[in-house]
Amino acid sequence: MKNKKDRLRRKGLQVLPGEGKRFTSLKHALVFYLLLAMAAAVIVQFGYHWLGGQFLAWRLKIVTAETGIMQREYTVEGLITRSEEVYRAPASGLIIEMAPGGERVSSGFTPVVIGVIPASEFRLPEAEAEEEGESEEENGVEEENGEATDFDYWADLYEAMLSEGQRPISPGEANLNNTALIYLKIGRPGFLSYYTDGWESYGGSPYLARNTFEMMGEEVRETSIGAPVAYDDPVFKIVDNWQWFYSFSMPLEPGRDLAQQSNLSLVFDFYPDKPVTAFVVESEVDQGGQAVRITCRIDRQLDGFDRARYSSAVVEYDHKRGIIVPAGAVFENDSGPGVFINQGGRVVFKPVRVVESRGDEVMVEDLPEYSLVISHPELVEEGQRLN
Repeated sequence: MKNKKDRLRRKGLQVLPGEGKRFTSLKHALVFYLLLAMAAAVIVQFGYHWLGGQFLAWRLKIVTAETGIMQREYTVEGLITRSEEVYRAPASGLIIEMAPGGERVSSGFTPVVIGVIPASEFRLPEAEAEEEGESEEENGVEEENGEATDFDYWADLYEAMLSEGQRPISPGEANLNNTALIYLKIGRPGFLSYYTDGWESYGGSPYLARNTFEMMGEEVRETSIGAPVAYDDPVFKIVDNWQWFYSFSMPLEPGRDLAQQSNLSLVFDFYPDKPVTAFVVESEVDQGGQAVRITCRIDRQLDGFDRARYSSAVVEYDHKRGIIVPAGAVFENDSGPGVFINQGGRVVFKPVRVVESRGDEVMVEDLPEYSLVISHPELVEEGQRLN
């Protein structure tokens, strides 16, 4: 340190002594610490009120009363019927061309080309024949023996390839160069679907219970490129996608009231995104007098509607619009049912009338919109200050 001072003196500079102590007197120190304590007290008090208010609001779960819609719901099950025309294979063969499904196509359109596999043109793939060292007779593909046919072989090969995760049969694996090609053309416009279930031509009563439907069974098929088809197998169907029908049964109450309405709001299990408007076209009371049968028409194409057959749906009805609050907020005192609200920082009782209830929510009348409703009224008393 001394050397440093000597160097500074030689340069003409002077080291100034510091003040040393922060405060020159005890009075100054007392004033400083008093002001510091007052500032800390203000911060603590502000934080207490703010945090206390937040904690109280959290405990009371104060919510804003807003206008909403509430309706009743009833789940039904029923059969979906459509105007469907199934196109069948006029001969056995392989599907060698397919147009994309799931779209509306025009009259005269050709969705599918079938390559016929007659016995005279049938040949095993050369590589497979050489590897196995077997003739066509040894593979049992001659129709004359009555045990197997060309189609049986290709069908078995196709199923084996699918089960082993291999690619489907390609047209090149069959000797189709000199084979007749069948171009299936549609006779009317509509929605093209390669999914069939055997119910397309059903003409019985549409009011079926689920166990009855399951006992009657389905014959589900879905055509794919390279798939073998036998004579008269369903290949694709054309669906009228402008309108289809849903038939179901429900108890007399609320069934009789709903049957009198012109339309219903349905939410299907295969299309759960939003309600669909369904127009009531037929209704009747069953022979036992215990249920109402209703058939609705849907004039709208939904994703997956061509695959749906027996579906459950939620019927939404008795729509009401009003102020909705938590069910736990409503309680009764000597004045009747009501709620506690936060009005200017004070707990105030507001009488209400319950219009509808659904789960943990209720719809009430006589409560101004945007009121600050206390969800846990048991934690406060009328007239209590909240801040």
